[in-house]
Amino acid sequence: MLFRSVADAYVRGGSYAANNFGASQTIDLMEDPNTNNLRRGYLRFDVRGVTNALKVVLSLVPTVVASPMPTLNIAVLTNDVWTESGITWNNQPTESGVIVATMTNFVVNTPVETDLTSAVQNAAASDGWLSLRISVTAAASLSFGSREQSEITNRPALLVANTATFAMTVKIVNNAMQFTWPASYQTPNLLVQTNAAGVGLGTNWTDWGMVPNPLLLPIVGNNGSVFYRLKIP
Repeated sequence: MLFRSVADAYVRGGSYAANNFGASQTIDLMEDPNTNNLRRGYLRFDVRGVTNALKVVLSLVPTVVASPMPTLNIAVLTNDVWTESGITWNNQPTESGVIVATMTNFVVNTPVETDLTSAVQNAAASDGWLSLRISVTAAASLSFGSREQSEITNRPALLVANTATFAMTVKIVNNAMQFTWPASYQTPNLLVQTNAAGVGLGTNWTDWGMVPNPLLLPIVGNNGSVFYRLKIP
């Protein structure tokens, strides 16, 4: 599952301290002795319902990487009441927050990811909102795509693994694929998708209904691209 940010913005110090930048297509960050250049970023995600997520990864896409290479700090905040259209340097959350990740070695338009599973689980069990402050250390600057980015893939996201695992093994037996899974699992449905050779995964799934364990599926060479999915009802 993929969750996009529901609010994000950066704030700027000095003579810009009362300005709001929530509509910007980027989240700009900078640490500098000149207060006019200071910038910090804020993001908020709706994480209600993902208390039992197995793994949650924050994905950000750099749009500008300055030299020297910046180091990014990601801090979790308890303040979830700031708004994208209202946050400024003057009214930004004053709490220091808890730094949960540090990142560096950025490349423009190449996503960077960091594990926030524990932070998301805690937020989901609390009020259901995850607020983050992102900032750089030393004299450096960095920008990430915001949720206003015209390029959708450059927008901030939480990548959430399924809330349930499905331990399955696959092996080749007499020119067939044999799927097996623990007997304690519910009987799954088999979803099948057949596309032309060289065509990747699409959305045209066909539900073949409940299937036995183990499941044997013949390997047919002229079927093009065939995809299988087992789904627990």
